[in-house]
Amino acid sequence: MSFMAEITTVALKTYKTSNVWLKLYYFHPNLMQMMLQSSILRYNALVALRKSLMTAKKAVTDSVSKDIIKQMKSGINDKSLPVQRAATDV
Repeated sequence: MSFMAEITTVALKTYKTSNVWLKLYYFHPNLMQMMLQSSILRYNALVALRKSLMTAKKAVTDSVSKDIIKQMKSGINDKSLPVQRAATDV
């Protein structure tokens, strides 16, 4: 697996798994700090993905690019405004 594929996979997994904390917030209101950290983590994962895609666009396969587009479309509907902005920048 190429380095670009590794970066893309890690960034998308970080974005997907960090979104779970938002669902837990409704059951545990004391998780506000974790939710804030999750939002920052998701934002930085998307920024890293954007920067890596700017430098190595040709190394991304078709299936990975479809997955990126699908995740960024769902990122536009996120509750966190910085995550929405980062998803539109990718």
